[in-house]
Amino acid sequence: MILYCNGDSNTRGTHWSLKNHDRSLTWPNRLAKKLEARLIDDSKEGCSNFRILKTSVESILKMENNPDLVVIQWTYNERFISPLGINETNPMEPKGFRTHNPYAVSMG
Repeated sequence: MILYCNGDSNTRGTHWSLKNHDRSLTWPNRLAKKLEARLIDDSKEGCSNFRILKTSVESILKMENNPDLVVIQWTYNERFISPLGINETNPMEPKGFRTHNPYAVSMG
């Protein structure tokens, strides 16, 4: 069985499981263990719903074997992405994207 998960830091487990440096504590890893499934986890801290959708579709379409179960944990709608600049090798593509979180507090 193949389990595919995607989401933001709540899926990635940055808040509590990584403080202990133990990825086995994240809900995707615990679910995979319970289901005796192979886990594919594309989650990333601070990402937008657009990134979650885009990476999920791209990853699943590239897979040799389709996942048996897909679990997506969406983030909140206010989080969005914007292009970082022009890619010199291909001016029609942006260099990359930056996630904007209007509720983020700088701890700087």
